[in-house]
Amino acid sequence: MTTVRRVTECVPWVRLCDIPDAPEEGRLDAYRVGRTPVALLRHDGELRAYLNLCTHAYGTFNAECLKDGILTCPLHHARFDATDGRVLAGPAKERLGRLSLAEREGIVEVLVPRPLLEPGVIGKLVARITRNRAPGWPTVKKMG
Repeated sequence: MTTVRRVTECVPWVRLCDIPDAPEEGRLDAYRVGRTPVALLRHDGELRAYLNLCTHAYGTFNAECLKDGILTCPLHHARFDATDGRVLAGPAKERLGRLSLAEREGIVEVLVPRPLLEPGVIGKLVARITRNRAPGWPTVKKMG
């Protein structure tokens, strides 16, 4: 089942979800903050947030991509450590971009640097990746 939510205000700290709705251990939820894809996952009891783009060919991760602490890109099967985003197996050569995350006052927030929220390189990249998807693709999408 997929739950769709929208983020209406694109400020650096953005509310992703309530803490009880955050992913359980070994799970990943995918979000979009403005044009920025975000992967929120729980590994070793800790929530982590990454820019949800493989550093090889910009594939996006979904709930099925996380298994036993390893994120596997669905496009070319690059593998990343869920602990710190480092590359475990190519073809990717660069680690995943980790985003700052806070759990406070009952919510999970992520710090998305302002340049990633505005049209530009990432915006153009995301537009290219998603151009064949249904129109009206939500700003925030929680898979699960």
